[in-house]
Amino acid sequence: MPAVSSHYEIDLAAKTSRLLKRLTSGTVVFTEPPGPAACSGASQKPMYLACDYGRATGVLDDIRVVLIVPTPTIFAEVNGAARSIVIRADDGTESRIGLSSPEADGFAAIDAIALRHPRYPEVWALGDAAATRNSKSGGALRKQTKVLAQNLRSVLRGEEPTAEYTGYSVAPFTVSRNTVVFAEFDDRYRRKPTIPFWMGLARERRLTWVFDRHILPWVYWHLILKGRA
Repeated sequence: MPAVSSHYEIDLAAKTSRLLKRLTSGTVVFTEPPGPAACSGASQKPMYLACDYGRATGVLDDIRVVLIVPTPTIFAEVNGAARSIVIRADDGTESRIGLSSPEADGFAAIDAIALRHPRYPEVWALGDAAATRNSKSGGALRKQTKVLAQNLRSVLRGEEPTAEYTGYSVAPFTVSRNTVVFAEFDDRYRRKPTIPFWMGLARERRLTWVFDRHILPWVYWHLILKGRA
């Protein structure tokens, strides 16, 4: 369809860019796909970049921007005690998805704190494959890697695992061509800044854009994936 596009494929991403650059007035609707996905909030980034472009070209005030998400809030509604998320549709109907059980919608069932399978103690999981309650991200993987390594080392020594994953995750949102906001939170979406007593990462800054663009990719490939971060 001429006026519908996506940014999840290279060709469609180019089409999306053309459509947004040509938009000078009217309504534009952005959607976040339902279901589990790696850093699904990243689907919001084209909206932020489009708004920044519209502001720079002086047309943003003439455009109605609509964001549709599959949950009542920007992030999913999480029931920590029941280890599930609730998805409510506009008509009031609800559906629940278990996050840490054998029916975890395709994820590897694990204890979300120790990262160990509840029935098969020799099985461990982390990252996008694990049924943890956090938002999936590379930042979450960095924290999980250390916990899993410490617990696995304890088990190999004949000890009980004691390291705990706190549900930490981080989502770097690109909100303009040269600024980024780092949203740091746990599995109940409470703020969890990695630099105590300083909330600067939660503010739009060019410095965090430089970090996200030039430093984090190296950290991911050379430190996080090797268990060194």
